[in-house]
Amino acid sequence: MRKMVSLLFLFIFLIGFNLQVEAANTNILEKEQIELQISETYQIEILNEIDYAKIEYFSENSEVAEVSGTGLITAKEIGSTMVTIVCDGNEATLYVSVFKKASYLNLLTESDVTLTEGEEYKILASTDGSKPITYISENENIASVSKDGFITANNYGQTNVDLNIDGINKCISVNVKGKIEELILTKNNFNIPLGQIEQIEIVSNLEGNAINYISNNEEVARVSEDGIISTHKVGSAVIILMIDKKMVANCNVDVVEVPITEIILKNESVNLVVGDTYQIEYTYKPNNATTNVTFKSLNEDICTVSESGEIRAFAFGKATIEIIADDIKETLEVNVSSKAEPKNNKGLIIGLSVGMILILIITISVLIYLKKRKKSNNLK
Repeated sequence: MRKMVSLLFLFIFLIGFNLQVEAANTNILEKEQIELQISETYQIEILNEIDYAKIEYFSENSEVAEVSGTGLITAKEIGSTMVTIVCDGNEATLYVSVFKKASYLNLLTESDVTLTEGEEYKILASTDGSKPITYISENENIASVSKDGFITANNYGQTNVDLNIDGINKCISVNVKGKIEELILTKNNFNIPLGQIEQIEIVSNLEGNAINYISNNEEVARVSEDGIISTHKVGSAVIILMIDKKMVANCNVDVVEVPITEIILKNESVNLVVGDTYQIEYTYKPNNATTNVTFKSLNEDICTVSESGEIRAFAFGKATIEIIADDIKETLEVNVSSKAEPKNNKGLIIGLSVGMILILIITISVLIYLKKRKKSNNLK
């Protein structure tokens, strides 16, 4: 029993001693790890050096860093090594990393990237430094970055990823757009009068995505990059909305005529002579109407009318011309005479009558004069 107790006390003593040694090793050095540039030096600092009779220094790899008898470390080439310090039987270890300081940091990728949620992107950069480049995202909720420079787009938004090596910094702007499978529009069917325009309106949040609008029938309807539909011909078309070459919505467009609601004639009746022509003059409402106006003669044996509304008189009589637009109809009455009646003939007739009377008086006077002269000659 006493033997067991003695062994137990010995065991406890040894543990306590080892802990003291470890504590002494821990407290020997001011630093346990250092980084040096090539050719840079570092003087090892020993805590409580006055308590130690002799200090020895050993480098595990003198090609990387060598240590003098006074504890001066000189960095030789890129790498790492351990320097062991022995102080009066106690040992301590100093880890030494030797690196080449970077003089430049160049981005080999774009400084402004746009990603879709869930997409990854590898940052490419070059440097002459031996240390690894560090990457830090300013907002990991939007985009995170690994130690190897892989960016992962997490949520819609914008953030920056900073690159650093030896105090040299670069920055990449990261724009994350939402992953959209389908867009919701305010309406998917349009009925647009010819010549008018309409705007496609989107209910969904685009989350940074750009939309490409495409019409499958540009002769009927075209669409601008802002989603404005313009109409060019009566008919049907489909407008397709695409994001990243993927269709996310579409809408149907029917282009229809604008009907005429009223026809206004300049004259409701005209008088013509056989052989005359007359162009029908009219206006209509609304002035943006697109339906066609047609003309029809109900009495083609008297006069005809062309597609452009020109009347040509052929024979004496009366005729009716119809002007038609959809369900709207107006009529023009045409009176055709066989020949033109002289205008202001009364003065002409009086003038002719007076002239004939004068001629007659002169003629009679001349005849009387000649008769008298002949009789006078016979008496002689």
